Amino acid sequence: MLRPVFLLLAFEMDVNRF
Repeated sequence: MLRPVFLLLAFEMDVNRF
């Protein structure tokens, strides 16, 4: 089960990409 923190990290990485 993936924790919400992992999802948040992925989202932050996506935002950083922009």
